[in-house]
Amino acid sequence: MATIKGDPFRKNYGTLSDDQKRMMDVTKTVYENSWQALTAVEMAFGSSRDISMAKTDLQNSCMWAVRAITKMPGQE
Repeated sequence: MATIKGDPFRKNYGTLSDDQKRMMDVTKTVYENSWQALTAVEMAFGSSRDISMAKTDLQNSCMWAVRAITKMPGQE
């Protein structure tokens, strides 16, 4: 099977630089802190669709941030 130009599904992994690893760690720590804050709100005021959506969007945003950090040359 042929590889799709630009590897949009990141089937091929590259080696991350030390800077990328550090930035990924910092980024994920910020997202973990945000998750904990949302969990505190949930504990104080109860579960709601709003909190669920906020957590889902936080996960989505983290994924895109990590993808931006780990993008290798030539990837889309």
